[in-house]
Amino acid sequence: MDAKRVIEQINDEVYEVVSNFVTLKKAGINYKACCPFHNEKTASFSVNPAKGIFKCFGCDKGGNAIEFQKMQTEYKDLLLNLQQKQKVVTSTVKTNSAENELINELGRLAKVLIKKQVPQNYLRQKMQSTESVLNKGLLNGIVRILDEL
Repeated sequence: MDAKRVIEQINDEVYEVVSNFVTLKKAGINYKACCPFHNEKTASFSVNPAKGIFKCFGCDKGGNAIEFQKMQTEYKDLLLNLQQKQKVVTSTVKTNSAENELINELGRLAKVLIKKQVPQNYLRQKMQSTESVLNKGLLNGIVRILDEL
């Protein structure tokens, strides 16, 4: 099995990839949740496992499992930047203002989300459950690439 087929398999399992990041609720043939990319009270984020796609009707983001992973990586980078800014702010400003408290909370949130590494854990599970040596090698390669991001 080549890398293209592994990527197709991951995209076919968009529900499993996304559900590792957000809690999805069954809604007809689809699954719904509040969007992980913006703040909302009513669920506008939808996953269609049959088509292998996700879509948020609030912020208009959508795609397949790999694109969800890329968006999560961008979000992870944003949180890392916030965490770095938090370190700079706390080292230069010694007051305990509401803004500093918010920045500290964002830093703590960033650490939690970075530690999650949801897609890597999902791929590691798939790697353990497959019997094919080639599949294990390909999945291991993808995990290493994602770990380096």
